[in-house]
Amino acid sequence: MGEQKAWHYQHHVEDANCNPKPMSLLHAFVRDDLAARTSLRVPSLKIFSAIEVFGELVSEWVTIPAESFDMKSGQAEQRGAGVQPDVVYELKNGLSLALEVKYTHAVDLEKQRRLQDNYHAAVELDVSDLPAEGISREQLETILAQSRRWQWLVNPRIRFAESRVRMNLEWAKTVWRAGFSFNKTPQARPATQKLKQAKKRLLWAEDSLLSIRHRSLEPWDAAIWLGEQHKTDRVAIACAAMKLDPEILPAFMQQSLPPEKPPTAFGHHPYSWQPPLFMKFCLGSKPFSAHDAGEWSGVAMPDRCETEEGKKSLNGYTRTAAALQMYFLQLQAQGLLTGSGQAAREERTFTPRFAAVADLHAHLRALGV
Repeated sequence: MGEQKAWHYQHHVEDANCNPKPMSLLHAFVRDDLAARTSLRVPSLKIFSAIEVFGELVSEWVTIPAESFDMKSGQAEQRGAGVQPDVVYELKNGLSLALEVKYTHAVDLEKQRRLQDNYHAAVELDVSDLPAEGISREQLETILAQSRRWQWLVNPRIRFAESRVRMNLEWAKTVWRAGFSFNKTPQARPATQKLKQAKKRLLWAEDSLLSIRHRSLEPWDAAIWLGEQHKTDRVAIACAAMKLDPEILPAFMQQSLPPEKPPTAFGHHPYSWQPPLFMKFCLGSKPFSAHDAGEWSGVAMPDRCETEEGKKSLNGYTRTAAALQMYFLQLQAQGLLTGSGQAAREERTFTPRFAAVADLHAHLRALGV
């Protein structure tokens, strides 16, 4: 060893006088601090992917949403089958997460394969540009929030995110057609417990409506306000406006759409979005289109159409607007809306059948509801 070098494990260094301590201390600090945590949030990330669209490869940015993890336990340097991540977490949901701290080199393809074989998900945190003398815990908190430092090594959600991008790219190259299967008799999907919750909020909803009318909110401001409410509160608002009991909600306000509806559009239970839509568009005398309704839904019910990314089909339909066209065509088949003449299904606009709430109630009485 001589007098110039301290005892150390062999490793590659740029410094010929090899002093591994600053590197080891920084790496160990980040590793051990993260291993001791009971929760971890990986911020939203973007990756550049080659997506196959109708047989053609298209390079596109794919967003992987932020993800939070709750840990049952964390352990540093726990060995798996042929791989030893810096940290291994056992999550409260029973899955496992591996974390690598990148300082001198990134995870190679062979290690990535082994991580995929052993863990549900694996992520890498890049600290390679941090000072060798170390950082504070406050600095580490700032670093953990920086998207550029994170890279997913294994994550099942990447495939799902790429699939969504593929569907949107294919959608933009498609002429959307509504099809022909419309149910003339509503096939309801009751949501008994959720509608009980909505009924408990009915008095609050009635007071809120009075407040909005007193404040004379513009329609778009009212839509923004509605979008800030919980989904069951929106249903309560709609029921209060239409003087309906949520527990005996009409079947046509909680019905399944035809199978031809665009995938991922309105992938939520019908009770949570059909009553507000019916309240807004299916009462009165004003003609409307699914495009109008789609734009309103993005503001008034953003969590019901959160998969909407604004891509339009070749004939101008977003996925949300296409799903709403199906709903309105089905309401027309059930005699609850009037469609515009003999226009093609994809080109129809609609006019409400019920000019006022009283007309809706007269119809419900005739149905024995």
